[in-house]
Amino acid sequence: MNQQMRQRTCVVFSDTPEGATALTFAANLNKRLEGEKLSVYIAIDAKARQLAIATDYLDDVDALQRERVLSHIKALVGLSADEVDLVEYQSLAKIDFPAGAIVVDHELPRGRTDIHALSPYDEETLAARGQGPLLIPFGDGESGRDAAVVALPLAQALGCAVVFYHTTWRSESDSTKAVDHLCEQAKLVLEDIESWADELGVPFSTRVEMAPDVAEGILHAAVDEGASLIVLARGRRTKVGSYVNQVLEQSPAPTLVAAASSLARQLTPPTKTAKAKLSAPIPDVSPAEKNATTESLVGSILTRIANGLSRILPGFIVRNAGNPIFVMCVVAAMYIVKAFVKTTLGSSINSPMITGDGLHNIADIFEALAVIAVIKISMRPPTEKYAYGRKNIEFVSAGAVGLGLMGMSLLFAVKSGAGLLAFFPDIDSAVRTWLPLPVHEELLMSAATFPWVVAVTAGSVILSLAVSRYHISVGKKTRHDSLVADGEETASDGRIEMVALAGVLAEYLFHAPWLEYPLGLLIAVLIFRTGKELLLKAWRVLLQHTIGVEHDQEISNLLNTTRGVKAAQSVKTFQVGRIAVCHLKVTTLRTAQAVVHIKYGIERAVEKYVLSHDFQRVETHINFLAPEPERHRQAIAIVRNGSAIAVATSLESATSIVICDYEFGRIIRATEEEIAGDAIGLLTRKRVSRVYQFGGHSALIDQLKNSNIAWAVAPAYLPESLGLSPSVLK
Repeated sequence: MNQQMRQRTCVVFSDTPEGATALTFAANLNKRLEGEKLSVYIAIDAKARQLAIATDYLDDVDALQRERVLSHIKALVGLSADEVDLVEYQSLAKIDFPAGAIVVDHELPRGRTDIHALSPYDEETLAARGQGPLLIPFGDGESGRDAAVVALPLAQALGCAVVFYHTTWRSESDSTKAVDHLCEQAKLVLEDIESWADELGVPFSTRVEMAPDVAEGILHAAVDEGASLIVLARGRRTKVGSYVNQVLEQSPAPTLVAAASSLARQLTPPTKTAKAKLSAPIPDVSPAEKNATTESLVGSILTRIANGLSRILPGFIVRNAGNPIFVMCVVAAMYIVKAFVKTTLGSSINSPMITGDGLHNIADIFEALAVIAVIKISMRPPTEKYAYGRKNIEFVSAGAVGLGLMGMSLLFAVKSGAGLLAFFPDIDSAVRTWLPLPVHEELLMSAATFPWVVAVTAGSVILSLAVSRYHISVGKKTRHDSLVADGEETASDGRIEMVALAGVLAEYLFHAPWLEYPLGLLIAVLIFRTGKELLLKAWRVLLQHTIGVEHDQEISNLLNTTRGVKAAQSVKTFQVGRIAVCHLKVTTLRTAQAVVHIKYGIERAVEKYVLSHDFQRVETHINFLAPEPERHRQAIAIVRNGSAIAVATSLESATSIVICDYEFGRIIRATEEEIAGDAIGLLTRKRVSRVYQFGGHSALIDQLKNSNIAWAVAPAYLPESLGLSPSVLK
């Protein structure tokens, strides 16, 4: 296996939704493979042909059918007559497809074991939901080799990678690695198919696991790997039951069933030499990846520092450093120290600013104790009455902190504005006549007290910023929003203290105390913005606001790219603590067996996306619905003569009419009605919206129009090409 194989693509014509999907898929696959003409097979029947000729004196029914089918193909997939090879057949079970061809069809993978048959399901192209690898399951027999013989040249032609998949039983080995439990026969198969991939230059990876069910393991692996196509073969030793049939019934992804191959037995097994899996070329490093690398380096440095401190600090502190209750105790202790020092110093130098800040720290002590109580409540486990726990109480606390910060910022802005106006007495007096402003108090400080004021203020700034970073970090790691909110408030205190320090230094060193006030206004704006963000976040969570319109849209996109989903109907999300709750509605036409794996695919995709956006857990509720059935009735004019059955060339030459009930474009019920001289009356009574005939003319066209019944020409003269099985009309 050392050269690219030229694939032929075939499809059986059918004027049905399944036929349209198969034709579209086959045309796209043939184009990507740069194959020869697309082979389209159309049914013919000698008796039906003669019947159609006799009823309307047509010269060549088969030629007319070929012309109609070519027009249909041109309209659906844009292929001209020169790009299509029409092949006529009389029995679907006996079609002699070209050797090695891939036949795209919904039913043949289940009925024919002598061909490579591909079921596209709902997919119109192989990469309709994104280009992924080809998944090749293998076992301990020839089926893995049979699948690889077909899949590897196909992957080479498509430019795709492949994933070799195997699920094994636990052996006597104590190893927890599934690959160590491979039996000897499976190892030999894996060596063969990996060597063939190497020879063809096809990138590959191997996935071995111990799944509880083989079919489930294959389908979950296909979802996890984002496989565009599953390629597998039937076991040659299987007598009853088949993993292939189970996969066909349940698969959300297009599935190709390869026929048994003599080539797989003829290929020489590889010599056991060390070989490496093909690796992808090294991609260019993006700015985001560079930033991630830098953050990783910084994190490594901080980890080393933390490890160094852990050897110095007492064991109790090291063990509890990441405990949110311990963090808040540290914060409360900090506020106690700051309150004592500031009130003592402020009273001694007659500084209302320092004394007031100390009194504010006393209030912060009680706030820290309240946050501890909130965290303790939020940590209680879920119950029947509180299914999602009590995490939302943290957002009540966060909202209160946000309101407090906004109020603090306004008060600070007013004081800074009053201080700035004090340098302009006339303007200050004018403003105070209509706006009550606080009395501006100048700082009283001597050379002896200056070092103490600077030391206390600067120390307070450093302490506030350091502790705030510490408990914001712990809050994010432990997913406690009240801890994060309190940390933001502590950081705001530090910014305010920075302004106070700037004012002290500016007054003493540069005799420019006015610098404190514009800086204070700027800090007030920053604090207000922080408070607003905290309040809005709490407001949104408590009122079950969506986790974000942009997130909802991305989740909707994920649903639409999940194989088996017809369309995303609705996405509703809200947040409980750090849990994202997603209520999703999707439409699908797949069976209940397939829906299980579609659900798995949706859950994995949504979980992966949401957890990458600062959530701790995702709870997904999916409601699967059928799309609008578009119920209606159509009729097919039929002509019979003994065992011969054909679509009548005209309504007036029909011997009977088949009334078909349609849902989702498919016939779900059909009754054959004899024409008792009044075809129009029969169609009207049966509420038929459209009637098909094979010929291009009818004397009843005007009457049909007057009865609001559409008239259409069938592309083929055999009813089976319109979705009516021959067995139905016997």
